[in-house]
Amino acid sequence: MKDDNGFTWDIGGHVTFDAFGKYYKMLDTLGMDFNHMPRLSKVWCHGMMIDYPIQMHIWQMNDEDKESSL
Repeated sequence: MKDDNGFTWDIGGHVTFDAFGKYYKMLDTLGMDFNHMPRLSKVWCHGMMIDYPIQMHIWQMNDEDKESSL
């Protein structure tokens, strides 16, 4: 995305993701047009899909993987 001054902004999901919404509120104050999309990412781990980021979702792993991850 380019702003009125020709500056290109990287607005990929890895840049604008915030689980608490504070970052989205700040973006809204800029007066720029952003697409707000919910994040739904998964990680394939030992035969099952775990929510991303995996560090926050260790509880979804099987017992053996939980123990080796802690």
